[in-house]
Amino acid sequence: MSDITERKQAEEALQECEEKYQMVTQNIREMVYAVKGNGHPYGGSVHWVSDKVRDVVGREPDEFVQDPTLWPRLIHPDDVPGAVEAVNEIIASKKPGTLEYRVQHKKTGEYRWITDSVVPRFNDSDKLVNIFGAVRDVTERKQLEAQLLQSQKMEAMGRLVAGVAHDFNNLLLVIKSHSFFLRNSLSHDERLAEAAKEIDDAADRAASLTSQLLAFVRRQVLQPKVLDLNAVVGDISTLLRRLIGESIHLVTSPDPALGWIKADPGQIERVIINLAVNARDAMPQGGKLLIGTANAELDESYARQQIPVKPGSYVVLTVTDTGIGMDEETQAHIFDPFFTTKEPGKGTGLGLATVDGIVNQSGGYIRVHSEPGRGTTFKVYLPRVELSPDFG
Repeated sequence: MSDITERKQAEEALQECEEKYQMVTQNIREMVYAVKGNGHPYGGSVHWVSDKVRDVVGREPDEFVQDPTLWPRLIHPDDVPGAVEAVNEIIASKKPGTLEYRVQHKKTGEYRWITDSVVPRFNDSDKLVNIFGAVRDVTERKQLEAQLLQSQKMEAMGRLVAGVAHDFNNLLLVIKSHSFFLRNSLSHDERLAEAAKEIDDAADRAASLTSQLLAFVRRQVLQPKVLDLNAVVGDISTLLRRLIGESIHLVTSPDPALGWIKADPGQIERVIINLAVNARDAMPQGGKLLIGTANAELDESYARQQIPVKPGSYVVLTVTDTGIGMDEETQAHIFDPFFTTKEPGKGTGLGLATVDGIVNQSGGYIRVHSEPGRGTTFKVYLPRVELSPDFG
């Protein structure tokens, strides 16, 4: 016979510790992982992760046990060098540290921003024993930060444009008035009358540019009405065909059960025209342009992933082309003012910025999906109203 009380007590203490550990890892927001030995967390040595990994990257914990190199492969390729360097510095300093990078979600394919808090452990001989990490999804925070920065930029631009637009329009009025008198006075001289007409046309283009700037900074005065978006698309279809040319086939696909929207009809026409012209320029060799409408319900789950979208009922305008498409870097800047991929002198860079401003000022949202060589799709979401034009 032998006394095994101490062993039993140790086993019970170990079990209690493991239960507490499991409870902590299952209930905290962070995903916890461990790297064995002296391995590197981004070098293929991750051997254990908590169940929260399902929320972060949509994968099962067992996948990382079966494939220790899986985690580093999920990191965005552009972020790998920086992540590796940051962890090397943490190990060298022998102190915990935190870094941010993107990892790919299995179900959606999108890259989510995370913070990774890394804690290295060393033995008495200063040899690295293992590394523990706690990962938190901060995509929503990053989106809010980007939204705040954009709002600040828009506010600064708005103050500048609004301050200049009034005086500038007054100057244009003087120019147009004088050009009108010149054209009448020089009617006997065709060459000079044509020059006066060019001055007048240039003033009109300048006024249009001012209007676009005001729309971009959301300072344009809108005159909203209850509209049938199908009717708006139908009314300008003839104009669109002239704008895009014979080499591009225009197809409209209206939803017969489409709901109503409340917006400025002139500004909605401008949105459609700008998107169509943008599509035309993306198809220099010709192609197909599809303009469709549909009803949509955006739920809480979608709204959380697409800040600042609000859940609710919407009417969707879809503009799809079969053009050259765009890479992710280009897509990240297409709504920036004065950003253009066109040759100098062939674009102001305000077309899509104006679209974005009008849509936002109308209470809607715009989303884009594109791949190089596979065309581009713009989706404009406008709030649906339960009224008809008779009650607008």
